[in-house]
Amino acid sequence: MANLLAFPLSPEAGFFCGSVLFMDGGSDAALNPDAWPTRVDSTSR
Repeated sequence: MANLLAFPLSPEAGFFCGSVLFMDGGSDAALNPDAWPTRVDSTSR
């Protein structure tokens, strides 16, 4: 858990932005295997 908290604060995370990190031991992935992000349509402004 400490590594996951330290990564966004490190220099290696220079292009890491706008993401949601789950620290639940994989429970979210196991309970929602088909819940993938959907594409944002850039023409519907």
